[in-house]
Amino acid sequence: MAITKESLRIRMGLNIRRERIAVDMSIEELAHLLDLTPGFLGLIERGQRGITAPNMYKIAEVFNMPIDALFADGQQEYQKMPKTDILQKKIAGLIADLPEQYLDFIIESIHGIRKLSVHKGRGNQFS
Repeated sequence: MAITKESLRIRMGLNIRRERIAVDMSIEELAHLLDLTPGFLGLIERGQRGITAPNMYKIAEVFNMPIDALFADGQQEYQKMPKTDILQKKIAGLIADLPEQYLDFIIESIHGIRKLSVHKGRGNQFS
């Protein structure tokens, strides 16, 4: 069977969707990280639209995978990143555009939660 542009788009879209679901990331979250609309990303995942090389690079970076894994037939394995790294990327994507005062509030809230956890005998769960 010949490899066509359409078959590559479909394969890539399936791989992107599989990776996104595997890390429990919504299409909205991934679209935000890629600076795309969820609707357009949905078209990419369904193989109905192509994707630019810079966005392929971003997706590979988000999922910590080699770019060629986007074209894989689903049988190939590669080194996966720990879920904590993925969570950090999700958080970074969510707070990247927040004003400084909001970031200060978030940091103060985290410190307050840590103090409460230690005070209630739960230890430091965040270290």
